[in-house]
Amino acid sequence: MISRKIISLTLGVILIFLALVLLVSGGNLLWWDANVEQDADGYYHTNSVHLKTNDCAIVLKPANINLEPGWYWSLGYATEFKLRISSRTTKPIFIGMAEESKVRSFLVNTQYNELTNIALYPYESKWTAFYGDLEAKVPGLQSFWEKSVTSGEKIQLESDLSDNDMIVVMNEDGAAKIDADAVLALHVPWVYGTAIGFIVMGVIFVVIGIIMLYIFSRPRHT
Repeated sequence: MISRKIISLTLGVILIFLALVLLVSGGNLLWWDANVEQDADGYYHTNSVHLKTNDCAIVLKPANINLEPGWYWSLGYATEFKLRISSRTTKPIFIGMAEESKVRSFLVNTQYNELTNIALYPYESKWTAFYGDLEAKVPGLQSFWEKSVTSGEKIQLESDLSDNDMIVVMNEDGAAKIDADAVLALHVPWVYGTAIGFIVMGVIFVVIGIIMLYIFSRPRHT
């Protein structure tokens, strides 16, 4: 039969380990919350990112947006976003959001780039190229968009994030060669509260773990 001391030692070590994980995670979130720039509405945002491609579209999925490189929580169900685009040319920019299947069908056999992973701070991105030889259709003439904006040289799209949706950036006329600056802003209301929760739980686990280790080290009275 396993003695109570062995059980106390095992539980104490496990709790101390979990406490360290929680404290490090909570501290990391607090640091992130304090260091990433926020706008007046409390949205975390990237610095201006230059988007330039010879293709006809740039697409991204909210599920591929992360807080930082290597972060393991998708933001798809947790945030709202703003995407601000400033064209570097005289061509007006179109931003649209729709179900991924409809976007893929719209862009089939056309050449476009997909942002397959995006870290907000520090900014990091990974791209996947899709090749085709057909010209893109004019995006503003399509009826499947859930939300879309097209206006002048500077535009902004605001929306809730959905894991099934895809965001599309194109020239208004669907022509190739996009050249624009973009700022992605995210509303992540759970960051600060989650950080505090992790730290509180970590402290509790430390206290309980120390008690377990004390029980293990306490001499047995005969």
